[in-house]
Amino acid sequence: MNFRALADNLYIDEDDYLGLLVLFLEKGTADLEKCRAAIAAGDAASAATTIHSFKGASGQLGLTQLHEGAIAAEKDVKRSQLEPGAEKIAVMLKEMEILGALVRAERSLPSDR
Repeated sequence: MNFRALADNLYIDEDDYLGLLVLFLEKGTADLEKCRAAIAAGDAASAATTIHSFKGASGQLGLTQLHEGAIAAEKDVKRSQLEPGAEKIAVMLKEMEILGALVRAERSLPSDR
């Protein structure tokens, strides 16, 4: 993942972008878990609201794969197709774990690369 290019798209430096990603990972993971719980409770409206917020944040950060997954999950949930929506959210949670590992690895590199 090219964090420098993603940061450039937002006109910020890479370290600031990585900091935003850390916040996104915390909040986004919590949102996906909240969405999963809402789906389990049959609360499509709450799930749709939560995934909509996640969709916006992932899109703003240029995280295309997560953004597209959120678009698809939101469509499912809004159509009351909760099981397919839950499956997409499970995939996004795994993608968030991978993103977290990439961010941690990037932040541990020397800054004079």
